[in-house]
Amino acid sequence: MSPTIARDAVPTYSPPRTVSSDGARCAADLAALLLLDRVRAARFIRLGRRAFDAAALTSLRALRTDIRRWRDWCVSVGCRRRLPARARDVAAFVDARADRWRPATIERVLSSLARLHRLVGAADSTKSAQVRAAFAAQADLVWAEQAQQLRTGANAVLEINVDL
Repeated sequence: MSPTIARDAVPTYSPPRTVSSDGARCAADLAALLLLDRVRAARFIRLGRRAFDAAALTSLRALRTDIRRWRDWCVSVGCRRRLPARARDVAAFVDARADRWRPATIERVLSSLARLHRLVGAADSTKSAQVRAAFAAQADLVWAEQAQQLRTGANAVLEINVDL
């Protein structure tokens, strides 16, 4: 027997779900970190929800961490425009972090910035010649140091073998 519904019954109001996806939360966090205005933030969250829902949770955490690093640097130097980022600002960021981070870390932050630029349809400043030159110079220094350490270690091993 099926239940009967009175014809004069008023449908009940159900509030919208407050639980959102990890992708939507990540997009909202990133919009706040990037100081987007209301209209741009809403658009960013809408676009980001689709893009970030397909990503793994660890990838979202890494993206959030990278953008936080970018934001912290922007605050420390007084850079107000965070997205789209200017090539000179990104190159200065790479130069400032060259002595503190490995090339892989800087490359990951640049990749995260590039991902956000693609998401909003902005020109990707991380691919500019100025940024690539700053990154290459930093990577060359680190790789030269590593090569020197390897040579020093190899010489120490040779000296030990000669003594035997």
